[in-house]
Amino acid sequence: MQQRDPIPCQNCGAMMAPEADGRTYACGFCHTRVQVAIDGAQIAAGMHLDLSNAEALLAHLANTLSQGFSEHTRIHAQGSYVHAIEVDTEPDVFVLKREGHRLLAQHRKVVRGIALRTETVALDRWVQLLTDSLARLANSNARAAWVLAQIRH
Repeated sequence: MQQRDPIPCQNCGAMMAPEADGRTYACGFCHTRVQVAIDGAQIAAGMHLDLSNAEALLAHLANTLSQGFSEHTRIHAQGSYVHAIEVDTEPDVFVLKREGHRLLAQHRKVVRGIALRTETVALDRWVQLLTDSLARLANSNARAAWVLAQIRH
């Protein structure tokens, strides 16, 4: 995980240090605490994804997302063999599925259940889009923020 730099306290001006979750800063002088937004790069770094190993990538994503985002994630698997993962963060839907010996990464824009646009993207771009979308979800949802803090450790 990327360590964030100290920021000045808006209450007293002293420097605030980031806490372990990376989202909360605390002032050692006046004890003020503030929460800052999380970004996709922090989530991606915390997930430690190996894009060169399809088997490990699918298994790791399935495990991580099913633990914290089961209401947003559908996993298609036979036993521990993961065939596909679909993550719905409305209006974005992310699909990662096996096609022979490679992975197909797709991003869809969906409005009221209708896909307006579906595009196949490079795997690294797919991860970036997914983690940015998860960050937006975390910044608007306290439970999602807590889950992402767990993923990042």
